[in-house]
Amino acid sequence: MNLRYELAKALYLRAAASRTLTRVDFSQLSPSLTLNTVQHTGSAGNPELKPIRSDNLDLAVERYFDRTTSAHLTAFLKKVDGFVTTVSSPEVHDGETYQVSRPHNANPATVKGIELGYQQFYDFLPGWLGGLGLQANYTYVDSETPNSSLGANVPLQNLSRNSVNLIGMYEKERLSARIANNWRDRFLTGVSNIAGVGALPVYTAGYGWLDASLAYRLDDQVSLSVDGLNLLRTVRRSYYGAGTHPQTTWTNDRQIGIAVTMKL
Repeated sequence: MNLRYELAKALYLRAAASRTLTRVDFSQLSPSLTLNTVQHTGSAGNPELKPIRSDNLDLAVERYFDRTTSAHLTAFLKKVDGFVTTVSSPEVHDGETYQVSRPHNANPATVKGIELGYQQFYDFLPGWLGGLGLQANYTYVDSETPNSSLGANVPLQNLSRNSVNLIGMYEKERLSARIANNWRDRFLTGVSNIAGVGALPVYTAGYGWLDASLAYRLDDQVSLSVDGLNLLRTVRRSYYGAGTHPQTTWTNDRQIGIAVTMKL
């Protein structure tokens, strides 16, 4: 159910209530098992996974200043059941003990938060500067679910408490450009059960990510574009419980793509 009420000219109040069901990926349902005989680690699917169900409430205030400028404030509350999390625990295979990571349905969880957003093109600027624009948003998420391995309430996996997106835009005649800086703070990656130590939460440290794109329309049918991903070659790090106990360090290399788009 979606409702909209006009509080004043170009000022809207929106409310939404929904119930959703999301089925898990086939890769997570796969019964396959992969073992690393050198490091004695492994990964596997879980064919017993159940769908994720959620009851959702959203309330938003939106203000439209002109045809290119708007701002919004949104509050949301979600009751989630069956959220998929990754748990690592010792398993014995062929007489050897391996630390195997598997997806599991978590206990019911509550997710609540707010989002602030703003968008504007500065078309009042002279000449070529009139194509400049900016998108910005900030999201705060507070989530909580009981974890039997840790014996405490923890945030839902892969949800950062704070995230910020800044996108510079340019639209002028046949030229379009975007540069986006996305940042999120640390988030829970999973729970690892280590022999002789017990259950430990695994966190990924906060990081930023810079992407950009440039497109030029030759005519109404043909466009050329260049896209760049992870331009700063961001390095991501995970750790057990605290930053002084590192787990993994990895990076995705910079990627550049060139495309030609044709409309027939």
